Amino acid sequence: MRKQLGMAQFLFCALVLSVGCAGEGAWQILKQDNRWMAQITRMNLGPDEYFEGEYKYGPQKESDRFVWVHLNLTNQTGSAIQWDHTKVVLKSTDSSQDPFRVLKTDGMNQSPIKETESIPAGASVQRILIFSFPRSAEPESIVLGPLGQTEIPESILFNYQ
Repeated sequence: MRKQLGMAQFLFCALVLSVGCAGEGAWQILKQDNRWMAQITRMNLGPDEYFEGEYKYGPQKESDRFVWVHLNLTNQTGSAIQWDHTKVVLKSTDSSQDPFRVLKTDGMNQSPIKETESIPAGASVQRILIFSFPRSAEPESIVLGPLGQTEIPESILFNYQ
């Protein structure tokens, strides 16, 4: 039984590695240092509306669209520290933009939060950052606050249908 379990674990790991390497690119963006780990699992190009209660928000300019960035943050320290979402900047060749809105999410429910928040020691949180970004520009890179800038692989960009 133990030998079969070991073989099953090996096969699962081999499958994960082969699928991860054989795909069209990265499945995520992962950046970390001794304080933070930030993971972006997907970026949705649209929808171009966001509701807060009865109020409907749209992109800041008619030529813009919303880009929804799904961010997981982990505080890797032994004390609470501040994260400033305005330091997360979405970039293309001609544009750069900080988030229009930051949402706290538990996977199902979403609610707006302040741009700066205190993350407890060792805690992981899920956030959705909504950017009003030029429709004519593809997001090329993102600055993840103190973790620096990284390129955006096409494999995590999804067009909202």
